[in-house]
Amino acid sequence: MALPEKVDAVKNERTEKLFIVLDWNAGDNKVKVINPTGDVLDVVCLIFKMDEPLVVASSGYKTSFSEAQLNKLEKWESEKYIYEEKKRLERSARASQKPTSSKASSTRTKTSVARKEGIVDRKASTSGRRPSAHWEATDLVFYRHRIDMLKPNDIFAITIENVGVFQITKADFQRVFNNVVMNPEYRTQGTFRYLEIPEVAMPYIGQKA
Repeated sequence: MALPEKVDAVKNERTEKLFIVLDWNAGDNKVKVINPTGDVLDVVCLIFKMDEPLVVASSGYKTSFSEAQLNKLEKWESEKYIYEEKKRLERSARASQKPTSSKASSTRTKTSVARKEGIVDRKASTSGRRPSAHWEATDLVFYRHRIDMLKPNDIFAITIENVGVFQITKADFQRVFNNVVMNPEYRTQGTFRYLEIPEVAMPYIGQKA
């Protein structure tokens, strides 16, 4: 399994060394990282310069990270691919049986109501365009470090398990979800999660193919 074209990284406040970020939201104000010795750890955000997240391209891997980090990253990507492929096959199997998800059904109903009430369907503005950023989640969750690097007309997409694909431009996100942008948790910790999908998000959600 080849290494990804780029990775997120954070710098240790004390040592100034770079840690590869695997998951920005590991829970309890922690981030999942690969440290310079090649260990995968959930580490408290406080030890990193969280206001200076980095994106390192593959051309800079050897000068930015240790050999142990890169070996672990390659292994992690391989295991992640196997896991995601397994999940994809499971989803395909479920889809072939055409199960009815109550959550997905609820989302379709709410989306229909939203359109009837005159809420503009913004998916048309993103139709046919590939997202510049994409992640999968069990809920609607926004990651500031993934969104801030985008240009206003760039699209990001979130595949929400058992619901569909939320897709929006950065400009529309900042306008429609200004409450998220201004939320203290989003501004300081870099994440905001909706446990229940809000009505305002419905016009941006399409069902998975």
